[in-house]
Amino acid sequence: MARKGRYLLLAAVLLLGALPFVRAAGDEDHEKKVLNLLSVQKALQEGRDALKRGDYQAAVTVLESRIAFIDGKKEYLDALRDAYLGYLRELKQNNRTTEILTYMTRLECIDPGALLVLHTTHPTAATTSGIKPLVAAPVKATGAVLANDHGKAQAMLDQAEKEFAGRHYVEAGRLYEQASRIDPAVAAQGRERWAYCKVYSVVDALNHAPAGTPAQPEWERDVRQALDMAPANQALGVFGKNLLSKIRGPAVRAAPPDDVPGEVEVRHTPRQQNQNYAMAETVNFRLFHNQSRETAEKALRVAEAARTAASKKWFGEPAPTWTPRCDIYLHATAQDYSLATKQPPTLAGHSSVGHGTDRIASRRIDVHFDDPNMFIGVLPHETTHVVLADGYNRPLPHWADEGMAVLSEPRERIERHLHNLPQHRSNGELFAAAELIPMDQYPNDSRRIGAFYAESVSLVEFLSKEKGEPVFIQFMRDGMQSGYEQALQKYYDIRGYDDLQQRWQRYAFSGVVQRDP
Repeated sequence: MARKGRYLLLAAVLLLGALPFVRAAGDEDHEKKVLNLLSVQKALQEGRDALKRGDYQAAVTVLESRIAFIDGKKEYLDALRDAYLGYLRELKQNNRTTEILTYMTRLECIDPGALLVLHTTHPTAATTSGIKPLVAAPVKATGAVLANDHGKAQAMLDQAEKEFAGRHYVEAGRLYEQASRIDPAVAAQGRERWAYCKVYSVVDALNHAPAGTPAQPEWERDVRQALDMAPANQALGVFGKNLLSKIRGPAVRAAPPDDVPGEVEVRHTPRQQNQNYAMAETVNFRLFHNQSRETAEKALRVAEAARTAASKKWFGEPAPTWTPRCDIYLHATAQDYSLATKQPPTLAGHSSVGHGTDRIASRRIDVHFDDPNMFIGVLPHETTHVVLADGYNRPLPHWADEGMAVLSEPRERIERHLHNLPQHRSNGELFAAAELIPMDQYPNDSRRIGAFYAESVSLVEFLSKEKGEPVFIQFMRDGMQSGYEQALQKYYDIRGYDDLQQRWQRYAFSGVVQRDP
């Protein structure tokens, strides 16, 4: 979802802002760094002040505004975590469902365990904002438990809480299990956090399953147990139900998509001493990773298939062999991704393309393995960005680049954007065509990011269906060179932005043009 080199586009649905690229050196570069650091400190202080006032929406807005420059600063992310928690409570009280899902996703990227704070006591729930979580009622134990067993169970539970607070969810889950075997009444104090650990372990097992592995019976069993253990936790309930549907579907059974060529030749190079990654290669990609050989091969097959599909869809022919190849860095976690790339951990990934004088000088994709949509959504999305960068000699406008990249994802993920269009229109968040098409950066107001993606996807789909993808590609070429209104008239007989606005709205909201099922 992003391109970097002379320009950088930050990724997909969780994107919080644009990082402008400024080429500077010497004193200018130092001055820019100083200004960025000062602006981060100012935003942090303003965010903390807003938290103290209980103005969580203001805290979210000011903290998100500088997140691209924080370089993983823990105290900044902690403040943003508190802001999300407070704002989510306000959204729940006002039944603003669309926004709840948006901010739950962002909160989960910062701290997956924090979602539980919305409904339960958490070992680290005391925050600078003074948010008090709802306390889950303990379950009374049946039968007598020896005092020494009670003490052992409590010690086990305390250790589980520490592991959970440290985000070591697999180990925490094991300790909760052991505490429950000794004294169920003691373990009940942490049952919602134990439920989260169960769900986390299923996602972890699913992501590490070799290609073609069928869904295991215990995956569904553990998720159902987790939902039964935490019936009042809406956040966990939504995620768990979505996970169940994926477990039953082919996309989540760790098998590559149907059109992924199984015969792709992959060469492996084990990690050497003093090296950070093992490497796997195909003719067009080099994957740097610390996962299994099966996972590496699956990622490369997905990337090769996405490259072929994007080139055929938008340019009408297979892409030529890439020289140099595209480097893919498969980071283990969102935190590892952020540390390595200096991008916020809230991003699902990004891609970068370096342009030489007359050829592409470099191609790179960074993603993280703990994103459950990495294979089916994120990697195809980022690969499409690289394919599109090959086809143009200048950066595409963000609405077109993101719209085309999202349309490379499964239809279910596309519809998530389109489904929100009516709500965005009702909230007054959509852009006029005259505002959207010439935009050279992402929206400054993070509350309009969802509307930006939904409208971009819908507009690209509308124009592509009007005359086909090749005509849309030519429209974009001419539009960037001689102006979009002139290109609209030439290729679509659309008389300027106002006419486009009316036609697109009929398509998007009146069902005049039917979308593919």
